[in-house]
Amino acid sequence: MNWQSDDNEDLPLVVNRMDRSFKWNYLIFFIFLVLIFLYWPLIFDFTSKELGSDKEAEILQREKKKQQALATANEESSFDKVLDTALRYDRQGKRVLAATLFEQLLKQAAQSTNYNKQIAALLPRAADFYSKGKEIPAEQIEVLYQDAYLALKKVHGPDYYDYENVHRGLEKLYVSQKRYKEASMQTRMLLEFYRRYYKDSTESQYTFLYPTTIRLGNLLMAAGEPDKARKVYQAALKMTRDKGLPVNAIEKFIAKTYENDGNTPEYITTLPDGPASMMGARIGLVAPDSLPDFKTEAGDLKSAIESLPMEGIYIEELLDKEDSLIINGYADNNKAIARYMRLIDQEVAEPTLNWIKGDERNNMKVSSFSLKLEK
Repeated sequence: MNWQSDDNEDLPLVVNRMDRSFKWNYLIFFIFLVLIFLYWPLIFDFTSKELGSDKEAEILQREKKKQQALATANEESSFDKVLDTALRYDRQGKRVLAATLFEQLLKQAAQSTNYNKQIAALLPRAADFYSKGKEIPAEQIEVLYQDAYLALKKVHGPDYYDYENVHRGLEKLYVSQKRYKEASMQTRMLLEFYRRYYKDSTESQYTFLYPTTIRLGNLLMAAGEPDKARKVYQAALKMTRDKGLPVNAIEKFIAKTYENDGNTPEYITTLPDGPASMMGARIGLVAPDSLPDFKTEAGDLKSAIESLPMEGIYIEELLDKEDSLIINGYADNNKAIARYMRLIDQEVAEPTLNWIKGDERNNMKVSSFSLKLEK
């Protein structure tokens, strides 16, 4: 068998070749390991950079999508909804979020060349918001109120309810700066507004005119104009007499006008006789620092609320809690609730709106609400 013999002769050669091949493969593998060991930091750095750049690109892409989503949401959200959200944040005490939205809305409004309903709604509310904080200087707040006045005049005419916010806001701002004469001008304009706005309701006129007239007298006294203040107090005296109410406190105010020596007068800090004092409520007088704000006694809150005029307002329950008074009820519409809250703020204490929602009573659509007054 020659083939077997030939194979046996080639076997050493084959084994020798395999041995050499194994040594070369081993050597190549060893060199490969050495190269990897030597250059591994470079390889790792390169791989990390590639992976890092991919991750960074992914983050940027994700952020871009978020910005696009926000832009789309902003486009879809109406001006009114953003304003409502800003006001809700303000009520909840989230000033930073509210300030961000107000700034966004004011920038948007600045792009308009004409006043419109949205701007007329924004400006007085933005001015009120900023007047309670320190985000912008007083000069800019004053400009906001002045712009709000022009917007209301242009869009709504002379009898729109937001004029109250504007005149009252400017009045408070000027008093804080001891600009009493300018403050008194705003109070006069507020009186004229109340006469027009409540022309069909004598009771409402008296409710708003009486404390505002007293406040005007105090401001004129602070401005060093006792003769003018006397005439204003006499007007309040006539209102009180026409109502058949005691006049002692008003007469004391008038007497003070004859004692003024040109310096800041000492104000009478007792409540003047009238509906508000009989309610045990504070009158929201704006006056110099020497005149403390009138406070409502906790026990008088309920009787004060019950004594207020309620045009279009229906109280279902008054919950007298340890630290607050909760008012639950419904109204003909949201405007009636807004008017009622302004009246409470002026005559009793600052109310907080817990909630408001559409509802139905006696097959009629109404607005249910809940208010909270801190004691």
